[in-house]
Amino acid sequence: MKTAVVFVHGFSDTKKCWKPFLDLLAADEQLKADFTFDCYPYETEWFNSNPLEKIPALRDLGSAFGGFLKRGFADYPRWILVGHSQGGLVIQNYLMQKTLGKEARDLAKIRSVVLFACPNLGSDIFSGIRKIAFNLNPNPQERTLRVLNPEISDMRKYIQLNVLNATSVTDTSCPIAFQAFWGESDAVVPMASARGDFLEAEGLAGNHFTIIRPEDSSDDRYKALREALLHPVGNPAFYEVDLIDVRLEVSPCPLDQPYQARYGTTERSVVTDNRAHRYMKLTFASGNRCVTPYKIQYRTKNDGFVRFLTIREPNGADTEAQSRYDERGTELSYSFTPIAGEKFWMDVEIYKGYDQGNRTWHDHIPNEVRCATYRFTLDLTAYLDAGFTISKEPEFFWSPVDVEHDREVPDQRSQETRAERRLPAERGIWVWELPDYQGGLLDLDWDVARAP
Repeated sequence: MKTAVVFVHGFSDTKKCWKPFLDLLAADEQLKADFTFDCYPYETEWFNSNPLEKIPALRDLGSAFGGFLKRGFADYPRWILVGHSQGGLVIQNYLMQKTLGKEARDLAKIRSVVLFACPNLGSDIFSGIRKIAFNLNPNPQERTLRVLNPEISDMRKYIQLNVLNATSVTDTSCPIAFQAFWGESDAVVPMASARGDFLEAEGLAGNHFTIIRPEDSSDDRYKALREALLHPVGNPAFYEVDLIDVRLEVSPCPLDQPYQARYGTTERSVVTDNRAHRYMKLTFASGNRCVTPYKIQYRTKNDGFVRFLTIREPNGADTEAQSRYDERGTELSYSFTPIAGEKFWMDVEIYKGYDQGNRTWHDHIPNEVRCATYRFTLDLTAYLDAGFTISKEPEFFWSPVDVEHDREVPDQRSQETRAERRLPAERGIWVWELPDYQGGLLDLDWDVARAP
């Protein structure tokens, strides 16, 4: 399903300010396929002389923005929020209200926030004239745009603590990536204010208003937005992964030829009717900012055996995890530090992993993983070549809710979703792809039988 991109205009402006961007986006065939675009309109003006009306304060706009998103985009799995000038403050106020209201889990679908010339530290242009003019006719929106405004100062603290520095999704916190841009000739919001507390920030040609008025698709201002949509930077608390590619090849083994397993100081015979090759590759996104060591585990049941074939980097798994393998030979752990744009893999051989009555596979993906595409391939051609038949057609399930390794996965299949998106398959090969997968449980079930 498409990602919703919602634009929020600035002070004393309208949604028409986004027309140069929206016209170019509408003509971009790649973006049209994956995104839908809309604008949040709100009341903003310099003065209002109508005694029956008021200019809404920033907290009113943040609350109303939340309602706008809920009514129009609740069914979209991902949001990207884009703000210009005061529009960026409206977005941040919405985030603060959700964390204060213990509704921060609702923010998990926000893929990123993109800010153009947002006065995170205020704007002091014409500050003296503004103070005089608005002393007689106060404007709550103008007041929050002033340098050292206490309301904005408090909001910055909440965003820093509960969003930028958040390490997990809770009732009161949610890690979200921000990307900020400032105009190189902007005299309204200087670079320091537009950067604020955001690490991902850069300058673009233009002043406070022309920064969102690209001339054509070759304009760096359009390219910057396009890149932010297609390849958003990540929050350090999340692994941003372009592709997790898993291939499982299972083949029959003669029961009268036990495999001699060797691990640590131990050697034992493994009697099994199958041998498998499992290859797992992760391609981290160019926007990945998470450097927490990533851990991949494989555990085989029924006193089987598993061994490494190849890995990308030396294993960084702790001593305890590696010693468990030396003791039992049934579990492998691989740990490495992610590098943006790089591929990592774990290639293992498995004996007695998929015996009769236990031909299931499952994978536990951490909730901190944001994967653009999860691809799984099951290869049973060796069974067909050996005269077996497929007695149970492979079924692939997924769930955003994980279970403990020691629980029986089939017990919760009634709560899972069968993966219907299936690529064309060759003889004995099944391939599934899940787009935008964000952690949980993946589960596969199949069976084979000897042909009569």
